[in-house]
Amino acid sequence: MTVERASTGIKGLDKLINGGFLQNAVLLVSGNTGSGKTIFSMQFLKGGAEKKEKVLYISTEENVKSIENGFSTFGWDLKKSGIELLSMSPDQLEEDWVSLLNTKIDKGKVKRVVIDSISLIGLYYRDEYSIRRYLYRLISSLKQRNVTTLLVSEMPEGEKKFSRNGVAEFVSDGVLLLEHLGSGSGRFQRGLTIRKMRWTDHDQDIHPYKIVERKGIVLSK
Repeated sequence: MTVERASTGIKGLDKLINGGFLQNAVLLVSGNTGSGKTIFSMQFLKGGAEKKEKVLYISTEENVKSIENGFSTFGWDLKKSGIELLSMSPDQLEEDWVSLLNTKIDKGKVKRVVIDSISLIGLYYRDEYSIRRYLYRLISSLKQRNVTTLLVSEMPEGEKKFSRNGVAEFVSDGVLLLEHLGSGSGRFQRGLTIRKMRWTDHDQDIHPYKIVERKGIVLSK
């Protein structure tokens, strides 16, 4: 049986996860501040858009204009990229946010989704049970629509969990960790680790990477 996979859009990463993300998977991209989580996620969507797939980036923290301006300084013209950008406020999160998202995906025939970030969920659902229930509902809904999704989350400094709520890593199909690493020279570099990838034989090493203007995430050879 042929297993369909979605390319990550990042050169060298697909071969570390047996050819790419499983289509219809929901994955957590976690990391500390400045690790490149948003660039990683947008690069995933960019790769899909270049294949004429419908892709959707949802920000819960920035407005569309701010995102476009930020990536413009990076060398990416999102207006011409084929990536649809959508900003959803915390107020909308309190409403039936999942239904709004479902409608957007169904009407647009979207194949790839990024939600950046899911950290705000903890502001409205403070206990673990409510957060887990909300995330299960969100993930189940996404899987019914046959989309490949990246959920972005900040990783708290000094803690042994991969999301602010400590729940997303358990309900997601995979976890990719982006973080700053110290080097012997006293300088800092970034490293990518595949901490979890269901139904996939994946690499478990730390892979140094750079963030290169116009190119995005570039894994070291």
